[in-house]
Amino acid sequence: MTTTVRTQATATATGESNE
Repeated sequence: MTTTVRTQATATATGESNE
């Protein structure tokens, strides 16, 4: 679960949309 949160935060920071 932590990995998903980190991935989402990184994608948002980069401005990319991840599924």
